[in-house]
Amino acid sequence: MRVLLVEDDPKLNHSLKYQLEKENFIVDSCSDGEEALFYIDQNIHDVILLDRMLPLLDGTEILTLMRRKNNSTPVILITALGTLNDKITGLDLGADDYLVKPFDFEELLARIRCVTRRSPMIQGDDILSLGDLTLLGGEPLEYVNWRGLLPFLKKVKARCPKKDIWCYSGYRFEEDILGRFCGQWEEMREFLACIDVLVDGEFVLEQKDISLQFRGSGNQRIILVQESLARGETVLWQGIR
Repeated sequence: MRVLLVEDDPKLNHSLKYQLEKENFIVDSCSDGEEALFYIDQNIHDVILLDRMLPLLDGTEILTLMRRKNNSTPVILITALGTLNDKITGLDLGADDYLVKPFDFEELLARIRCVTRRSPMIQGDDILSLGDLTLLGGEPLEYVNWRGLLPFLKKVKARCPKKDIWCYSGYRFEEDILGRFCGQWEEMREFLACIDVLVDGEFVLEQKDISLQFRGSGNQRIILVQESLARGETVLWQGIR
């Protein structure tokens, strides 16, 4: 499970990151609101631990922006602001839970388990509920990964045809995916038939831009895969579908 930890107190940030990693969580941590938005726009986390009082951008502002973008990632507000009105405000803005400092780490773990149990999921052959699906982490288009994902994606498309499937890959669409992979493996065409939106290209730190939507660096592109295949040319995504 991947956690985004947003906490501006260096000691608490370090301590929580250390403890979460001991529990086998993958943890991305940051200490200000602008960097938090950069991570959140990647949409790669299972839960967000969000402080309310942050430099550059307040936690409640971040939460409001998230929900306006229909980002439904579970958020636990962790804060020293513990009055009843503070809690009501945070929950009304879209937080899934509210934890007042100081708190016991075991309680935090329990709350993480609780909010992630509520997330959309697929169990066995029965689709209980499913939001749009994103493939990322590692490299989804490595041979062993996409071949393993293909039966699952076909099932999702068959049962939820209106749901978009996004894929993040360091490979380039024209040169690598169409130019090499489709030539090597016929099944790659079946895989691409399941993908609606591709974010291609490696993240380049020197081109990092926190203002970009759903991308980390300026070299990456958001490609409408089905439109591109139908037209025979790359069609870029222009905004909310």
